[in-house]
This record gives sequence, C-alpha cells and structure tokens, in this order.
Amino acid sequence: MLNLKKKTISMLTMGMLFAAMSASAQAEKQDNWTSNLLLSASGSPMINTVEPYGNAIEAAATTRQIVLTPDTKWINVTRGESVNFMLDGKSFAWNFYTLRSETSFDLATIAPKDINVQQIRVYVARNVDERGR
Repeated sequence: MLNLKKKTISMLTMGMLFAAMSASAQAEKQDNWTSNLLLSASGSPMINTVEPYGNAIEAAATTRQIVLTPDTKWINVTRGESVNFMLDGKSFAWNFYTLRSETSFDLATIAPKDINVQQIRVYVARNVDERGR
C-alpha cells in the first residue's frame, strides 16, 4: 500500500512539473512571437519582428527593390514578395509573408526606427498562387 502511495505521489508531482514546464514554454513562445529582436549585419538591434506582417530578411534575399521618396504615400506588394526598401541612403529588407492574404498597414510598423517612413501605407495583395486562402 505504501508503494502505491509513493507511485501516485510521484506521478502527480511529475504531472504538475510537466504542466508548469509546458505553461512556461508557451509563455516564452508567446513572448518571442510578439517581440523577437532582429539584429542588423553589424549586430546592433534593428527592429522587432511583427509576424502578422511578415519578417525582416537580408537584402540579398529580395526579389524587388523600392526606392522611397518624400512623395511616396503608398506601396503595393504581393503576399510572399521580398522587397528591399531604400530611403536617403538607408535600407531594410522585408518578406511580406503576412498572416492574411490581403491586408494594409503603415510601413513604419515594420521599418527600423532610424528610417523615416511615416505616412507610407503598404497594401498587400493576394498572391495568385494562393487559391482560397
């Protein structure tokens, strides 16, 4: 009987420990999802990842380049497209693999803080290869 109680207590302890570890891992995953810190090539902080809008990438991985000017008010991209943005000698690259197939948002949401892209709207169109998404 004593052996059975020890086994039961041991199993309950292991279950509680597993549940605590799982909750901790889930909380860490959520924190990473909302605020992964990306680093530039020099190793300095660049921007926070905002996964609903895609993710930062290396400029060499882009398929399109957009030169922004003070007159730029909006840009059109396609979901899944990789773009290198340039403004006043500074640049950043982004893959627009957004959670929704059609969306729009301010470019400042994803741009590094030192690149002034205020008042530029990004319109993400559905990729023609995505049927029904």
